Order: sequence, then C-alpha cells, then structure tokens
Amino acid sequence: MFGSLFVACSSWGTLLSALITFILVWIVYRTIQFRYSSLSKIPGPPGLPIIGGTRVNVTGPQNLKHVLITHRHKYVKTKNIRAFVPSVGNGLLTCSHDDHVRQYKMVSPAFSYSNLKGMVAVFQQVAHNLVKTWTDKLSSSPSGFCDIEAQKDLNHCTLDIIGKCAFGYDFDSVFSGDNQLAKAFTSIIQVTNFSHLLLMKLFPFYKYFYTESKNAMKITDEIVLEVIHKKMNSTKSQTKKKDLLDRLLEHYDGASKKDVEEMRSQVFTFLLAGHETSSVALAWTLYELSKNPEIQTRAREEVFAVLGKDLNIEWSKLDELKFLGNIVKESLRLHSPVYHVVRQAIEDDVIDGYLIPKGTTVAVGIQTTHILPKYWKDPDIFIPDRFQENDGQPSNIPNIFLPFSIGPRSCIGNKFALAEIKTVLATLLKNFVFTECSGMEFKPVIQITVRPNPSLHLLISKIKG
Repeated sequence: MFGSLFVACSSWGTLLSALITFILVWIVYRTIQFRYSSLSKIPGPPGLPIIGGTRVNVTGPQNLKHVLITHRHKYVKTKNIRAFVPSVGNGLLTCSHDDHVRQYKMVSPAFSYSNLKGMVAVFQQVAHNLVKTWTDKLSSSPSGFCDIEAQKDLNHCTLDIIGKCAFGYDFDSVFSGDNQLAKAFTSIIQVTNFSHLLLMKLFPFYKYFYTESKNAMKITDEIVLEVIHKKMNSTKSQTKKKDLLDRLLEHYDGASKKDVEEMRSQVFTFLLAGHETSSVALAWTLYELSKNPEIQTRAREEVFAVLGKDLNIEWSKLDELKFLGNIVKESLRLHSPVYHVVRQAIEDDVIDGYLIPKGTTVAVGIQTTHILPKYWKDPDIFIPDRFQENDGQPSNIPNIFLPFSIGPRSCIGNKFALAEIKTVLATLLKNFVFTECSGMEFKPVIQITVRPNPSLHLLISKIKG
C-alpha cells in the first residue's frame, strides 16, 4: 500500500514539476519574444511582456488610409467579436473580403436615398413616443424637473427605429420600458470590454463559463428567429418599398442551411449595430448639450426657425439644420461610438517605416485620430463651429474625421444613422430642456461601443412658452 502511495506521490510531483517548468519556459519565451520583436521598436506606451499580445495601435490619416484602403488586402477582420458573440456569425460586420463584396451588394439597396426619405416619418414617430413617455414622467414631478435614464430610453428608441425600418417589426420598447431584447444586447456588449477579452486570451475556455452572455445570446437568437418568421408569414405587397429583411428573404429564399444561418447572422448584426451606435451617439450628444446650455439654446432656436411648430419633419428639412448637423459631427468626433476598428495582418507589411509582421493585430484608432492636436485645435473641447467651413468638414485634410470608418468596409448605414440622430434630436429639443445631473460624472467605457459609465442620467424640463 505504501509503495502504491509513494508511486502516486511521485507521479503527482513529476506532473507538478513539469507544469512549473512549462510555465517558466513560457514566461521566458514570451519575455524574449516581446523584447526582440520588431514591434518593440515602434514608439508608444510600454507593453505587457507576459500577458500582452502582438498588437499595434495606429493613428493619423495616412496610417488609417494605409490599413483600411490602399493596403486593405493585407489585413482581415479579427475573430475577437465572434469568440464572445458567436451570433454575429458570418454577417456583414465580420465576414471576409469576398463575402463582404457579395453581402454589401445584397443589402445596400435597403439604404438607398429613396428608402431613407421614407424612413424619416418612422424616426419621428418613435421619437414622439419617447416625448410622450418623458412628458408623462414630468407630469408627476412638482418641481418641473425629472431625472431620466437617458441612455436606456434612447437605447429603446433606436431599437424600435431599426426594428420598424429594417425589419418591419415593432419591438414597442419605448412604451414597455423593460425590453427583453435591449437587456440582452446590453449584457452581450458588457462582455466585450478589455478585462473579458484579456481573460479569454489567457484562458480560452473562459468564454464557456460566462453564463450571462450565453443566456443573453439565447434570448437574442430566439427573438431574431421570431422577427424572421413573422416577416416570412406576413402578406407580401408588391407596391411597398422593400426593407432590409425583405431583401434578405428574397436572396436566401429556398437557400441552403448555411445561407439561412448567414441570414440569421445578418439580422442579429443589423439589430445590434443598427441601434447601439445610434443610441450611444445620441446619449453623448445630449450629454454635451446639457453641459453647454448656450449651444443647446442655439440648436433649439435653429430647430424652431427651420421647422416651426410643424409636427412633421421632411427629409429636405434635415439638410437645413446646419448647426444641429455640426453638433452631431462634433459629438461623433469627441465621443466616437466605436473607439477603433481592429484588423489582423495576413502578410508582412510596413507602416510608417516600421515592420508589421504577419499575424500582428492592428487597432486602427478612430477616437485617437479625432483628438490629435496636429489636426484639431483644442481637441478636447466641444466646439461644433469647427465644422462650419469647408462644406461641413473639419479641414481640407482627408481621413481625419471618420466616425463611420473609411474605405470599402465603412458603415453601410451611415446616412441612415445621421438622419435618425438629427430627427430624434430635433424632436427632443422642440420639447425639452436638458440639464446635467448634479454630482454625477460619466466616463467612457470601451466595449463594442463607447458607452457612458455609469448609464447616462439627465434632468429634463418642458420648454416654456
């Protein structure tokens, strides 16, 4: 018996020694790899030799153009998002170059000029739903002020908009106030922050134990299928304009299981990206307007001057809201909803004279480019008038303002988003004054998008007179 015990202890001791040796060798290897890597010669913040990765952050118009346009064939999308959010699948957000060309051609007609013109009425209808919700809250406030969780309410607003415009589906989340899909998307977004991605890098099996995200994705998958089935079972009209889901169903009609899975991924992607980025942009814009009451007043005066008290906003009127448009651009500059876009080098490349080895992760800095003092005067200050000249552009230098990215993989819904944001803002400014919540401080937290943390709260009051 003692002999068997001695053998068992020896085996465990050998295994433990082997494990310790492996860890030490791995640490030495990672340290040497980090020290002698060509990436260590690139200027920037010091890296982490043990838990860090082969990642380079690039910024500035020429470097961004290099990665996203002129040498884009040398870079592919990384699989980081798919690892934590498998429901994105092979959709437009994550697919390869060849698939992207095919998918882009398939869905781009849904965002045509003629389609967008008809969507303004939907933008305004949902915005009026939000106005009614906030007005009801104000009616029970004796002070005439009401604390609202603007981030959550705007998230519901943009979810309803993308549901109606892209899928012909009414989530009714503004009025319900407690939408299951909105909650699920928030849970999914929260697991894409740096700490979770780092844990997954160190322990690849970590993602299988993060049950909150798994449960959230189960909910979203069920709702996505419900949206698809409702559209499939609805009466087809030959006269109405085709929305995004109409075109997807047309393309994948009777298709293979693989294509059906791709369609599900497309719906998930457009639901997530189509409402999240817009709600974040709206939240940061209202945040800046609450901090800058003189700019808010000027914007409201323009809205009334252009729109009067007319309840209907037409597409042509949106272009006349020049100052409001500059406010939106300045908010997108100072608070880019997407902090960076990430690529992986599939062959060796040279950027700005530095070797980028094959396999290197390259983070293309949208937000960092937006605050480079070389191109922006007082970059940390909210100054909408900086967009007043050069036809609404910050300067004659290309690729320094890119909230929707640049190149063939730039955001397909950028015109949709800008029209949506302007319509919602104009509607809200006609009805409310926005004020900071005393004692609350909001910091950006980088996830799939850059949300205010904690969730943005504002004080609202009704317009006088």
